[in-house]
Amino acid sequence: MTAAGRPVPRAVIVNGHPESLASVATHTTALEFPRGRGLTGGKEVCAEGECGACAILVARPGVATPTEWVAVNACLVPVAGLDRQEVVTAEGLGTPAALHPVQVEMVEHGGSQCGYCTPGFVCSMAAEYYRPDRADGQPGPERGANGFDLHALSGNLCRCTGYRSIRDAAFALGAPAPDDSLVARLASPAPAPVVSALEHEGRAFVRPATLTDAVRLLHDDRDTVVVAGGTDWGVDVNLRGRRAERVMAIDRLPELRGITATADRIEIGAATTFTEIERRLDGRVPLLAQMLPHFASRLIRNTATLGGNLGTGSSR
Repeated sequence: MTAAGRPVPRAVIVNGHPESLASVATHTTALEFPRGRGLTGGKEVCAEGECGACAILVARPGVATPTEWVAVNACLVPVAGLDRQEVVTAEGLGTPAALHPVQVEMVEHGGSQCGYCTPGFVCSMAAEYYRPDRADGQPGPERGANGFDLHALSGNLCRCTGYRSIRDAAFALGAPAPDDSLVARLASPAPAPVVSALEHEGRAFVRPATLTDAVRLLHDDRDTVVVAGGTDWGVDVNLRGRRAERVMAIDRLPELRGITATADRIEIGAATTFTEIERRLDGRVPLLAQMLPHFASRLIRNTATLGGNLGTGSSR
């Protein structure tokens, strides 16, 4: 609510412009939403988070900076869960008249043929391009001299060019220009999650403020679908046509977030994503550090939460 008591318009900030969530079905994904507004770069191919053709960037709290641009599978993310959040699609990175550096390198190295997968590759590549702690270093089979980690592209599939040209494009990227607006955005905090209660044709999507509120909602309606990362529920929506009467997002609840580490104990919040675990622990648990790069793709690890994969909430 505003100070005057008027409802705050529900909207997602897409490529810098507010797009209203009014009259949007609660099962609408973050892929369908921009496509319905003419931003058709992202494609729905597998509809289950396996191919990356739908990838977009979302502003999230960072590890090295207040904000980081995180690439996610838009086909699995309910757009209602992005209320008041910032999203960048491939169209928001560059234009035909002024290509983004990632797009330039993809063109120069022949990284696109049919082009179907290209916008998704570009978004995943851009997330790594803007990673604040990416730095020049010793190249290896999975890392370029520019610090580009090829695991960033592990969730993107291409059937035309082969991956050599795409890898060459990634390894050719320099540092972002100082006046790049997406770099400047990293210095300010990411949008905080907002309490949401969106309704459409008798169905609801809610984001409670606290864990206590979430438990109360579950007590009142035990059929509520709890979404921690959406990587299961998104598949149910896309491939099985599931339409839940009420969905509750718990992925940003403060009580379920964060990592606390002491000399002999590590506590990880159930709504912490696997990417956050990987980066915040930074090798502190060697076996975990070896396992996480092989646990699903980076696109999935950016949304899948620890609790969801242990059976708390809908995540795959």
